[in-house]
Amino acid sequence: MVTATIPGADVKLKEEEIAFSCHLDHQRPGANDNASGCVTILEVARMVQKLIANGTLERPARTIRFIFPPEIEGTMALLNAKPEFAKRIKAVVHMDMVAEGRRRRRCST
Repeated sequence: MVTATIPGADVKLKEEEIAFSCHLDHQRPGANDNASGCVTILEVARMVQKLIANGTLERPARTIRFIFPPEIEGTMALLNAKPEFAKRIKAVVHMDMVAEGRRRRRCST
């Protein structure tokens, strides 16, 4: 399990977290499942931190956490082992198979 944070700025709200997650493993790993989600949140973390550092973006009120667990089992193990961790998380953006196109899924616009 890999995790990293960008600490929040608000004295009261920094104990709350907005999480970005993906998964590090898959039975048949590939560029889309699971690599695309991992690289996407790595880039989000890099860019948000860079924008905060150069003053373009204010530090968020809440802490942003980036979580790279092994599939769903790793996420469940983390949340079951550390219930206080789960209580801090107020929202999760899960990034999985973000390179999937509409044609393959046959979705309409």
